[in-house]
Amino acid sequence: MWNTTDSFEVLARRYARDAGLERIAEDSWVSRTVQDWGEKLGFRGMGRTPYDMFMLGFHDYLKENTEFQKNCPKTRMEFPPLSTWLVFTDGVAHAAMSGQYALEQTFLVPPQALVAPDHAPYRILENIAGRPLVS
Repeated sequence: MWNTTDSFEVLARRYARDAGLERIAEDSWVSRTVQDWGEKLGFRGMGRTPYDMFMLGFHDYLKENTEFQKNCPKTRMEFPPLSTWLVFTDGVAHAAMSGQYALEQTFLVPPQALVAPDHAPYRILENIAGRPLVS
């Protein structure tokens, strides 16, 4: 059983600034510079992008935000026993209410491979912040 709410864009426009988006976007040039130099030196996985750092914090921000928790619209989704389903969690605010197993997998999709890049969560946040958040 899952709860979900408004679209990512609605949530980002309402809460991203309060959740620290601008601070992370301003600090992002340091992060990108370190990553770029690390990659040039042959090191992989030099750290998280500013987008990743924000999304981790945004997840916690929404969980701990009393106003959001009390007042956001909630849509309950129930999946039958033994069912399998997939979700792109960066684009969906969600809360697992019950269930038995979860398998989590991360896929990195290059921005140039996206079919609708303007609807991607990273692009929505970049538009709000006014600067790039991924390399």
